[in-house]
Amino acid sequence: MPFIFGQLGYITAPIMLGLYFLLCGFLQQKVCEIALALPNVTTTPDLAYEVAGRFGMNFYQFLQVLNQLLFIPCAILFSVDALKKVVGPGDGGTKDFAGMLSCNVVWLLLIIGFALLAANLVRRFGHAGWICKITCALNVIQIVFIGVRVFMNESDRTGTAEPFIPWPLNNEPYHSDSSKPATNRGNWVEVFQAISLFCYCYVPCFIATEAMQELRDKVEINKALWSSTALMYTIYVFVGLIPSVYWGWNRTENILNELHGDFFGRCANLTLFIASATDFLITSISLNQRVQEILDPEFNVFEWSRKAVGKWFLYTLPSFSISFLLLCFVPDLATLACLMTAFVVPFSQLIGPAVLTLMGSQKSITKKLASWEIIVMYIGILVGIVMLVLGMSATVVNIYTLLADPETFAGNFFCDDVAG
Repeated sequence: MPFIFGQLGYITAPIMLGLYFLLCGFLQQKVCEIALALPNVTTTPDLAYEVAGRFGMNFYQFLQVLNQLLFIPCAILFSVDALKKVVGPGDGGTKDFAGMLSCNVVWLLLIIGFALLAANLVRRFGHAGWICKITCALNVIQIVFIGVRVFMNESDRTGTAEPFIPWPLNNEPYHSDSSKPATNRGNWVEVFQAISLFCYCYVPCFIATEAMQELRDKVEINKALWSSTALMYTIYVFVGLIPSVYWGWNRTENILNELHGDFFGRCANLTLFIASATDFLITSISLNQRVQEILDPEFNVFEWSRKAVGKWFLYTLPSFSISFLLLCFVPDLATLACLMTAFVVPFSQLIGPAVLTLMGSQKSITKKLASWEIIVMYIGILVGIVMLVLGMSATVVNIYTLLADPETFAGNFFCDDVAG
């Protein structure tokens, strides 16, 4: 968030983020209304099938599975990185550790067993409710730690606070010296990247229909949707404004990398570790549930016999195995995930919900849309296309730059290039 707010301006960014959240929240509310009108629907692909036929189901299935398969290993990476900053010396890089701990894959193996155990203990969103509540509280605490750390280290200021989006944009290098903070705020790739990162901020589109099944009263989904949207917006605004205003516009994409390794910095990274672990858990629940419903739709998730535990373990293996292979053999996995997210999320978050809502209204699944609601649907489709173009173009350039850099593959493959 500090990177986004620095690039787009501490006045422009909160306004853009607020409008984006309102649009996404409204579109998701309409999808939930379709789900409420179709009692047998339990997943978004099922909903897409009822509204748009087999093509709609297959397309949404593809989008969700692709996004989740790439996000699970990224969530594990975030957890590993945060854990190293909590327990390690220096900035938490593997170079700061001695012996086997200086190898990235060793850290991955240390945490992968706990991840697999968690995926086997938590089978449905209702089982993870108390974890999510704790994580929400820790996210608020994380803001406090970040704010205190920023205020205590005013000497870390690297630039001015900029209120508005830069214009005109240019193609000059973002960094005049890669070892120092950025100097060219008008670089089009970074501005496009900042805008496309909004896609990461609002993703109930992947789990709202599934999570709704856990509510005693499904009508309460709108209250849950908008309260979580308001909380997310508040958290993002605080964590975006404080560093970008007090430390300047040229922040890195991960603000926690800039925090000192003292009590406040380590506590902030500890909250990130727990939040990333929760993200992994929520995503794995959705993906494992999908596998189970395909292979054994009659499976009782509340049964804990040896046979049931063994079956669920087998259901978790496909997603977990793919994630493990991606972590071990794909260098800079987060950048690859950015490419997929730049493609997947605009469709799932904006274009897809808008199209489903229009089709649902035409088929009288839900009440007829008012004229202003139809306009909002087409705005959602247009914004989705813009986000798709901005995100894909910026990410392709970043991947090309990464592959062209001789330093990318200069180290030991398993210890330096992957899982780091």
